[in-house]
Amino acid sequence: MNKIRVRGKAQNRTALGIVNAYVIMHPEATLADLRSAFPNNLNPDKGVKENFTDIEKISEVQPENFDGYFSKEDELIALAPRPARPRKIVTTC
Repeated sequence: MNKIRVRGKAQNRTALGIVNAYVIMHPEATLADLRSAFPNNLNPDKGVKENFTDIEKISEVQPENFDGYFSKEDELIALAPRPARPRKIVTTC
């Protein structure tokens, strides 16, 4: 598969769809791969230090009382190893 269509009504949700499409096209993608494909400078006004982080590390990169990441269960990016125990990553878009 080398082509996926993503449609969205809101810019941040569309960006989340693009990241999900990338993971579908690259099922062995790592956090480092995501950071390389979507560097922090793509989203300079995001309000957080990193575009992607492990769900357990949100408090280390996100200011207190700021909800800048897609962190609901259906918004998480599941990285390999899948499906047994995926590494759950949150993103800001």
